[in-house]
Amino acid sequence: MQSVYLALFFLLWSLFNHPAYTLTYEEAVKLAITNNKSLKAKLALLPVAEAEMIIAKYRPNPSLASAHELVRGGAIQPVQIALPIEIGKKRFYRKELAKKEIEKTKLEIEKEVWQTQIELRGLYSKSLVSKELVELFKDKQEKLQGDSGKENGDQIELLVNANLIDEYEITLNSVNLSLKELLNVDIDQNLNLEDDLQDVVSTYHQKLSEINSLETIIDKRFDTLILGHEQGIQSSLIKSYKAQRIPDLVLETGVSHLSLGDPFWGMYLGGGFEIPIFDRKQGEIKKAEAQLDLVKLEKDSLRSHIGFEIEKAIFNFKARDKQLARLSKLLDLSAVDLSFQEEYLKAKLNMWLAVQELEFALGMVL
Repeated sequence: MQSVYLALFFLLWSLFNHPAYTLTYEEAVKLAITNNKSLKAKLALLPVAEAEMIIAKYRPNPSLASAHELVRGGAIQPVQIALPIEIGKKRFYRKELAKKEIEKTKLEIEKEVWQTQIELRGLYSKSLVSKELVELFKDKQEKLQGDSGKENGDQIELLVNANLIDEYEITLNSVNLSLKELLNVDIDQNLNLEDDLQDVVSTYHQKLSEINSLETIIDKRFDTLILGHEQGIQSSLIKSYKAQRIPDLVLETGVSHLSLGDPFWGMYLGGGFEIPIFDRKQGEIKKAEAQLDLVKLEKDSLRSHIGFEIEKAIFNFKARDKQLARLSKLLDLSAVDLSFQEEYLKAKLNMWLAVQELEFALGMVL
C-alpha cells in the first residue's frame, strides 16, 4: 500500500512540477527532419524514380501469332514469332535518363534537409536571444518598480520598459510558434536552448581558413540548386529522342505449310524495319533543347550572383564577429549598464543570423 501512495505522490509531483530542460541544436535538427512533411513527400518520390529505372531497362516484347489463308489450298502458318530489336542505343539512353532522375531526387532530398536546418538555425537563435531579452527587461522592470517614486520621469521609464517587454514577448511568441510547427514539440518557458555560439563561430572561422578557392564553394552551392543535374537530364532527353528516330529491326520466323495439298512443313524467316515517318520527336527535341538553353542561361546568371552572395556572407560574418567581441569587452567594463546588455544581445542575435546567412551562402551546415 505504501508503494501505491509513493507512486501517486511522484505522479502528482511530475504533473505540477515541470523542471527546465535543454533542447540542444542537434536534437532540434533530428526533430525537424523527422517531422518535416515536405521531406517525407520527397522521400516518397525516390521509389518512383527508382521504378523508372526498372521501366527503362525493358526490352521490346516478342509477339506470338498464327495465320491461315482462307482460300482453297491456302497456306497455313500455325506459329509466328516476331521479335523487335532496338537499334541506336535507345535502351542505354533510357537508363541514363532514369539514373539522372534518381540522382536529382536524392539531391532534392538533401536540399530539403539542408533548407530545414537553415530555417531551424534562424528560429532557434531568435528564440534563444529573444528569451534573454525578455528576461533582461523583466529584471529591469522589477528594479524600476522597487526604486521608482511618483515622479513623471520614473513613470515614463516604467511604461517604456513595459512596452519593450511586450515587444520582445511578441517576437518570442511568434518565433516559438514557428519553432513548434517545425519541431512538432511544445515550446514553453521551461524549455532552455543551447547557446553554443562561440563554438559555432570558431568552427566556421576554421572552415573559412581552409577554403582555397571561391570556385569550389560555388560548385558546392550549385549542387543545392540541382541545375547541373537538370542540364544533364535535358541532354539525356535530347539523345534519347534522337535515338528514337532510328528505325528498329523486326525479325520474324515461324512454321509454314504452303498449302493443304502439300505434305511438307517448313520454317520461314522474315525481317523488316519500323520506320518513324510521322512521329520523329520533332517537338520533344525542340522543347528539350529550349529547356537546355534556359538552364545554361540560369547557370551563368546564378553563378555570378552566388559569388557575390558568398562574398557578402563572409564579410558580414567576420564583421559581426568583431562587433560582438567589441560589445563583449564593453559589457565587461560596464556590467551594470542595461543599455549595453541590450546592445550585446542584439549583436549576439545578429551574429547568429550572420551564421545562418553564411550557411545558406556556402550550401553547408554543421
